Amino acid sequence: MRSFRGKCYLGSCFWNEYRSRSSLPQLRPNDRHSLITIIPTVYSSAPPLDVVEGWTWAPHWPIGTYKHPPGPAWLIEIMHYLTPGYLLGPYLLSQIAVALTYLFIYLLGCVFMDKWRALAGTLLLTGPLYFSYFTTQFNHNVLQLPFWSATILIFAHIFKAPARTSLWVILGTIIGAGMYAKYSVCVIAISVVIAGLYFTLIREQFRTPRPYFMIMTAGLTFLPHLIWLFELIS
Repeated sequence: MRSFRGKCYLGSCFWNEYRSRSSLPQLRPNDRHSLITIIPTVYSSAPPLDVVEGWTWAPHWPIGTYKHPPGPAWLIEIMHYLTPGYLLGPYLLSQIAVALTYLFIYLLGCVFMDKWRALAGTLLLTGPLYFSYFTTQFNHNVLQLPFWSATILIFAHIFKAPARTSLWVILGTIIGAGMYAKYSVCVIAISVVIAGLYFTLIREQFRTPRPYFMIMTAGLTFLPHLIWLFELIS
């Protein structure tokens, strides 16, 4: 693990030196995702700790674990059949999650502003560690990123067209599926409900079945894990 972190640190130093030289061409976002996927795969002798934990659960397809929802373990097992070895799959999953997050944030920006400003706002996300260094370890924190951004994106569309029933159903499906990534997705779900009660156009929809379709869809999506939780408690 120390060796892996040391190599990532050296890679980060190299990247900063590269960016500081204005005469060199700048890498595009897709090039960056490729680098963060390929370099750890080539130079790592073992998966990161959270990935090892995911590999422990993955072959059993658990509906739940003592620690977190099973979403990452499911995806790790799926990638086991699609990619060679034990390293490439998890690293690739992390970059797919981050790329989807970038896409959803960009589309969210396009709802409220022009495409160039939306792109500029999306590029600002490349700075935080949670979108770069920490993504080398595929875990629940990384997997929940696209679900948070997708939830906000769909809510923004509901704000523009609150009478579209399909948007409410999609929002419920995203929230329910996101709960398999990490339980903290319920925070953004609660925030959506509070925001919906605050804005008049959306608050009026609570007199219709649409918000309750969202709640029902989310509950049905998350129901298998919810049943497992209650059985575990009892």
